Amino acid sequence: MLSEFKAFLTKSNALALAIGVVIGAAITYGHLIGTVIDFIFIAFVVFLVAKALIKPPPPGPATKTCPECRESIPAEARKCKACGSVVA
Repeated sequence: MLSEFKAFLTKSNALALAIGVVIGAAITYGHLIGTVIDFIFIAFVVFLVAKALIKPPPPGPATKTCPECRESIPAEARKCKACGSVVA
């Protein structure tokens, strides 16, 4: 029975067909892996470009709180604009 199977494989080129199917499946997996690598590379480049173009907003002016009315005033102010008290 084994010899008949061996003869069948050699005579009908079934072995060549099987090898072709295996190679075809392996090229498909290779294409999938290549696509995944391309996606990762393109996503990384887009991330770098977005990071370079999108800058965080500059911080606002420094402020302090009035001890009397709790109003937010500029850090350089000596008097509160809301209540008029002297701020140290």
